[in-house]
Amino acid sequence: MKKINVKAIVSALVLVLIIGVVLACVGYAMFEPNKIGTDVKAVKNVDIFDLIDDDKYNKAEKVVTEDGTTFTVDKKNIVEIELDISFSDLEVLPTDSDVFTITSEKSFLDVIVDEAEGQIEITEDEKNNKWFNVNLNTDISNTVVIEVPKSFVGNIEIDNGFGSVDVYDLDVNKLDVTNDFGSIYLKNITAKTEIDCSIDFGDLEIENIFAPNLEFSAEFGTLSGTIDGNEDDFRINKSNDFGSSTLDTKKDGKYMLSTTCAFGSADITFTQN
Repeated sequence: MKKINVKAIVSALVLVLIIGVVLACVGYAMFEPNKIGTDVKAVKNVDIFDLIDDDKYNKAEKVVTEDGTTFTVDKKNIVEIELDISFSDLEVLPTDSDVFTITSEKSFLDVIVDEAEGQIEITEDEKNNKWFNVNLNTDISNTVVIEVPKSFVGNIEIDNGFGSVDVYDLDVNKLDVTNDFGSIYLKNITAKTEIDCSIDFGDLEIENIFAPNLEFSAEFGTLSGTIDGNEDDFRINKSNDFGSSTLDTKKDGKYMLSTTCAFGSADITFTQN
């Protein structure tokens, strides 16, 4: 029987142990705060956009006052606005200025400008965006007002979670509004391509609205209002599971109107006969 070399095995184990200790020390030196290498605390607090070398992303100009927080963005090259808001009420309205102005009663917003894509991205920060971070004794209600230059003819996309969405007096290329729990109100809106609005729990009201392609959906709520145009010009596709509708399905027309109400009524009229 071949004799086991215990001394060689022990030497090998000791060598492995030493290598492990050395690697652990190197790792600690690299990542320990205030030592040569990466500062962990600094990484936690750094703005991710500061790590990008090019100028693709920029923070909007921000001013904080007692009345709230205001962001401003020059209209130059902006073709799209995206709003992803969870808890705030939204108001979108026109301005004679050439600057987009975003005002929030509270400092819940992040406003990012993607100059390469010509896009403004407006979101609520994480501390107000997650249910488990909401203190029940804290008033989290907030109103965000977006002032859009009248010369803006791009796209607006709004995604709201719990709040109202009011949009007034705009002439854009496309308007897309989604709301989970709250309400949607659109007044004097014209879009060159389409207007698409949907709400899960709440009412959707429109007043003097027009686009070649109109699509409205209110799953648990009412859909009501007026379309700027003649009913004869629209193909109409309606869907009402449990409820009534003033519209009749129609296959002829140069424009398209589609309505959906799962549990609720649709009361839509046209400004022209």
